[in-house]
Amino acid sequence: MKKTYSFGESIAFQKMKGHLRNSFEMFGFVPHHIDILEDVNLMREQTNMKDLFEVIDPCGNFIDVGLRVDHTVSLAKFVVERQDELIFPLKRYTSGPVFRPCGDGGYMEFCSCDIDIVGKNNLPIVHDAEIIAMIKDALCSIGLVDNNDQLMFSIKINNKKVIDSMLSCCGISSEKKIDALHALQSGDLSMFESLLGDSGVSIFDEFRNLSGSNEEIINGLRSLLFHYDQTGIDEIEKVCDCAHKLGIGGNCIIIDPMLIRSMEYYTGTIYCTYLNNYPEIGSICHGGRYNVFKGGDVNFPSAGVTVHLNQLFDCMMNHFSLDTTKSSVSKIMVSGISSIEHAMYISNRLRQDGIKAEMFLDDNMSIDEQVAYAKKRGFRAFVWTDAATDRRLRADDMVKIKDLQVPLKMGHENRSCYSLFTDIKVMYGKGLY
Repeated sequence: MKKTYSFGESIAFQKMKGHLRNSFEMFGFVPHHIDILEDVNLMREQTNMKDLFEVIDPCGNFIDVGLRVDHTVSLAKFVVERQDELIFPLKRYTSGPVFRPCGDGGYMEFCSCDIDIVGKNNLPIVHDAEIIAMIKDALCSIGLVDNNDQLMFSIKINNKKVIDSMLSCCGISSEKKIDALHALQSGDLSMFESLLGDSGVSIFDEFRNLSGSNEEIINGLRSLLFHYDQTGIDEIEKVCDCAHKLGIGGNCIIIDPMLIRSMEYYTGTIYCTYLNNYPEIGSICHGGRYNVFKGGDVNFPSAGVTVHLNQLFDCMMNHFSLDTTKSSVSKIMVSGISSIEHAMYISNRLRQDGIKAEMFLDDNMSIDEQVAYAKKRGFRAFVWTDAATDRRLRADDMVKIKDLQVPLKMGHENRSCYSLFTDIKVMYGKGLY
């Protein structure tokens, strides 16, 4: 997974994050900055991870502080410490690097983003559907929609309570449920089936072979779990119904009774998002219903999702037409070849209109060389003037504009200084912002 990007890739990465951020805020989620360092004892307690990236002081002593392994531990600490001043339900998003141990004894760093809704003693199930709707809008905002407006991803959902009922139906005792869940999560079906009797194996096969529409799968689950707790099925139905009312089509959400993820962590709805044509990549974002803090007299039911930003971006670079060629965030390059003062004036005026402009101040390069440089860096247009240098620009002075992104457009266009700034907006529209 690539983490050091070129300038062009970095610009595209920040643009992707900007689209995601706008989608989060459209649903009312607010930015939340958290420290990259966290109490190692709290991280071990909340995540069950033993190997952490710990910090030592100058004398080589451990100081019980380490690099964070996720964004949830800090959220739990924040909520518990400030519960009396917070307004619930609270909605937040945060992003940044997290650090996890690798199998080779080292550590990996990756950038992830968490979006969470936290309640106090209660959080209506409709919020699970709200998270799913937000995921759909966020992924659409970064271009995961084809030319026919069809989604290029699917969101699979299940429920922890359905899994619990399924294990009971298959004859798994409460003492063996943890081992059974670990076997299912790791994909070790032989290990899982060894915990079942002959009748349990046949029942499990019925669950595994459920297929059809979401309605057919719901009906199949109700039939198989007729004598068991069906709360999880009710919650799945409610989530799907609310998601539909939030504008999500039926082909976006897929009920998958075999979706099993971090069952010791989640308490209800779980969801994973997969790219339709690249299932081998795995889930690009996942989450569900959980308790943000375990223990104490107060309960904090929550719903959230994690987006692995590096994984998502690398996937878009490798499989989608993501433009990583531009090495400039400015749209207009203004040449100071005839007068730096004129270039300063034009650049300032463009910036006052909200247009990103950069000056080219090396007068040792010809206009053609400067145009080639600006085109290579991905500018939208190149501007310069031959007006007299011994005075300020006048309204009737001519300014030249060369379009750099229309291959067949030769030469340049002349505009008066008076009309330049309005004409640039008309010529290039939203491409300037």
